[in-house]
Order: sequence, then structure tokens, then C-alpha cells
Amino acid sequence: MIGIVIDKGQKEEIERIYRCWFNKYLKPFKEMINKDEKLKNIIFGENEYNEEDLFNFLLMDTESLKAVKEKCDANNHIQLKKETKAYLKKRYDNFRFSQAAKIVEELKILSCPYCNQIGMITYQKDGKRKFTGELDHYYSKSKYPELMICLYNLIPACRVCNGLKKEKNEKIINPYDISYKSNITFKTTFDDECKLDYLFGKSDHFKIEIDKNKLSDEDFNEIDLFHLEKRYEQSKDYAQEIILKSMAYDPIYNKRISKMFNENPEEKLNQYLYGYRADHLKRSFSKFNQDIMNEFKGRKE
Repeated sequence: MIGIVIDKGQKEEIERIYRCWFNKYLKPFKEMINKDEKLKNIIFGENEYNEEDLFNFLLMDTESLKAVKEKCDANNHIQLKKETKAYLKKRYDNFRFSQAAKIVEELKILSCPYCNQIGMITYQKDGKRKFTGELDHYYSKSKYPELMICLYNLIPACRVCNGLKKEKNEKIINPYDISYKSNITFKTTFDDECKLDYLFGKSDHFKIEIDKNKLSDEDFNEIDLFHLEKRYEQSKDYAQEIILKSMAYDPIYNKRISKMFNENPEEKLNQYLYGYRADHLKRSFSKFNQDIMNEFKGRKE
């Protein structure tokens, strides 16, 4: 999983987008809460609340989301009114089709944070911004409808990963939780034929695996849930290209080309040659490409 790192300016802008969208629904939303004591109790308990409190709930961070989720669990998932669920679903559908592309575009997310394999693009159609991915509810909208329209519970994701994750209970990390760093690293190994030629980029007689050392339980869950090892096994051509490049580019050539870059020339050169970005969400296969580069550049050096 690739974390969605948001700087202060981006945070302010996506929350401004959200507020502008939801302002017109504040009054009916408040009326709905007042009619559904179960929802009101989950969100505010017995406390009085105002409009800013409502936005604080809708824009709460990953730790606060977790706290509300645990409160729902402790209350044995008391059922909200049918009308409440229908209203939340309607608001979610509206957000998905009218605002999601704006959020994704502002965050510059071009690849699925769960797999970093499938790209997601935004585009203009009929005067509206759209994007090719989907919104995953980190906490399932069927099990936790209270969190259905909370901004940081909505994860931009590819259709494959969203489909694999739906209604599953595996414990993984919310990509917006930047306190966690995935330890998943890709590597190559010999296949059953054990031919040395793959080490020189001359064949595809090798396997792509994930290094199982130092993985957390959440890492293992991600690998299993999103079928990462099996999906990346089909990416030998990417790896073979990187192996060939690691053999082809000598230090003299690299030094000459690195002069094109003013800031962090060695790192920028590697990104240019091997097809990755410091922010992996800006390019599909970025994390994979960097891992294979590190493996083979290290061997050469």
C-alpha cells in the first residue's frame, strides 16, 4: 500500500471542496440526525452540536474514524433507520459523481494506492470532471453506514482492488494514515530452470516475489487481500527492462546525464531512467520499478 501524503495546502483545498459541496445539505443532514437518535448518539452522544461540529465529523482524521468505528462495534452495530441509510447513500452517490474527480486531481493521485499497478486518470466530459477509478469505503458502507460520507473514509482506488476489498474484514491500513509505512518490497528469484541469463536481462526465466522479511500483519493482509504477488508475477517485462537498463547505463553516461537535473541529480536520474517517482502515486508500477532497480543496481555496484 502506498500512503496518500497530503500537504497543508492540499488538505485545505480538498476540505474546501468538500465543504462547498456539502453546505447545501447541512440543514437536511441535521434534520435527519435529529430524527435518528441512534445516529446522533454515535456521532455526538448527548452533546449539543452546531454546523461546525457536523463538518468536524465529516472531515475527521483516521484516528477519529477508528474511534467511531470502535464505538459502532461496541454498540453491536445498532441499525440506523432505513431512511437514514437511504439519505446517506444518496449523498455518497452524489459526491462520487460530482466531487471525487476534483479531490483526486487536487491530490495528484494517478495510480491506485492499494496496488500501484492500475492507473487512474481524471478527465472532462459534458462539463464535469470524472475519473476512471472508484471510491473504496475503508470502513465498509454496509457495516458502518455512519461513516459512509466521511471524506477520509473514501479511498480513491482502482476497480480491481475495490472489488477485491468489498465486504472483506482483513485488517489493512487506511492509506490516509501516514503514521504507517508499508514494508512490502518486490524482488526477483530464480525459477525452476535456475538459468543465470535472467540476471543479465536475456530471458524471463525468473520469478517475481515479495520479500517476506520484516513484514507486518497488515502487510501480509494486503498481499493476500489484493493478490499482489500473483498480480505482479505477470510483470516480468517491466523487471526485464529494468535489469537491461541496470546493465546498459555506465557511471560515465550517468554522470553526464545527471547534469540535466539541478536538484538531487542522482535521484532524479534514477527516476528518469528506471520509471519511478518519489511519490509513487504519480506513476503506476513506480514502487515495483524502484525495488527492482535497487536490487540490480546494487548487484552491479
